[in-house]
Amino acid sequence: MLKTIQNFNLVNFLILLNTTILLGACSDDKEKNVNQGCEICKDGCSGSVCVIECGSTGCSERVMNCPTGMTCQISCNGTDACDTTTVNCAPGSACSIHCEGTDACGDLILQCGSSDCSIHCGTTDSSCDGTVVNCGTGKCSASCEATSKPDAMNNCNTASSCTQC
Repeated sequence: MLKTIQNFNLVNFLILLNTTILLGACSDDKEKNVNQGCEICKDGCSGSVCVIECGSTGCSERVMNCPTGMTCQISCNGTDACDTTTVNCAPGSACSIHCEGTDACGDLILQCGSSDCSIHCGTTDSSCDGTVVNCGTGKCSASCEATSKPDAMNNCNTASSCTQC
């Protein structure tokens, strides 16, 4: 009887562990994402794309780790929206950041993985001042509409292609 209970508990534990891991994945339900510990995708998912919307100071002074197996799409819109933030792209998953507003991505560090990685500096002259992009082995690109551009695009020589402003 004791052996049966031990086996039952082990099976229940494994089921619970598997359920917990599955629940950690992002879904299209914003509230469910936050409640299940997938706060990084608080603005929902569209298929396999994790959407993160950051308004003024909404994501500043943070470390954002994009979820494994999902493309990470981050919009930093507004003054200091992603100021002094570090974005770590998941290995093998694409990452893109759009910066619009005064110092929206000021002093941001974009740590690219092994997939495509891009940053877009919008029409505000200081949207990307101080930004550093650490390219991975995938495509690495920066596009700029105004005079603001990333201060550095490191490791361009290891990326499959590298496009700077």
